Amino acid sequence: MDAMYIKWHAKLIDVSTDGNNTMTGHHAGVVTHLVNCANNDVLRIWCAPHQINIVVKAIAKGINNGV
Repeated sequence: MDAMYIKWHAKLIDVSTDGNNTMTGHHAGVVTHLVNCANNDVLRIWCAPHQINIVVKAIAKGINNGV
């Protein structure tokens, strides 16, 4: 990021992710690293298709009695 824009630390306001552990992991996640490097509080956003996927899976699980 520094190679593209040296002041990104002050400009980052949000990050969109799919919620995968490689992106959001507590110690080694990409998003976690970006948030820790930023000067501001950063809003983490899950993209809409992944949010819909979570809801659909939960509903389907409920319909099939948890199977």
